[in-house]
Amino acid sequence: MRSKKRTLIKSSHNPEQKPNDMTRPLPLTDAEFIEILHDVERDVTIATRSFYTWSELNNIAFADPAILNKLNLDADFWNLTFNSLQTSFFVALGRIFDSRNPNAISIHKLVGGASRSPDIFSQAAHYSRKVVSGHDDADWLGDWLHGVHAPNIDELRAFRKYVQPAQTTYDRDYRAIRDSIYAHSLANRVVTTGLFSATLIGDVDDMLYVVNCTVRAYWELYHNGKLETLGTRTFNYQTDARQKAQALLDRLSAS
Repeated sequence: MRSKKRTLIKSSHNPEQKPNDMTRPLPLTDAEFIEILHDVERDVTIATRSFYTWSELNNIAFADPAILNKLNLDADFWNLTFNSLQTSFFVALGRIFDSRNPNAISIHKLVGGASRSPDIFSQAAHYSRKVVSGHDDADWLGDWLHGVHAPNIDELRAFRKYVQPAQTTYDRDYRAIRDSIYAHSLANRVVTTGLFSATLIGDVDDMLYVVNCTVRAYWELYHNGKLETLGTRTFNYQTDARQKAQALLDRLSAS
């Protein structure tokens, strides 16, 4: 009895390819990275300016009865202004720390994309960007490139570790405020009061400092080839907000 001839079916499976390779995000291009950096920086700036402008206006007004009385002459306007600043802060903060939407342009998309894209920080990438900007024949370029720091994977992953405590704080105390009050209508004002009482000014200071440091460190790494030690940069955004708020309220008080 003649046996049946078996037909071999060739498999398209590549044994060299890991199962997750097909779904693993690709490294970012230069254009993709700088677009994400700019978008996150915009939200960080909005959150920072909104919070400290609201905070300093509030502090100055309640510390000076004359200014407070002046504001109370147009109470509806100033209540709307304060509410708008507070809303802008929470909406921007929600975008920065949005870890649930994989398509969100968040701090996580920034650090994740940078961590898997070390080539955009290489000396070759810096040289290419200098060529595009017209500096390829500059006398200083060789020495400058020699000083460029090309970060390794561990140095890039350190950004994620640096951001994580701020994310934990946001998830624990601030996500509920953003979701329940600023993204939806909340009828129970007692719940609203409870949510706000769980927050601390120090927490906000810390979160805003972390995301500002992160954005500026990436900026230095991408544009100047310098790896900053995270958490060492000094900012004057609170002082700047206080000075501008004081100048505004002084003009109102004098009028």
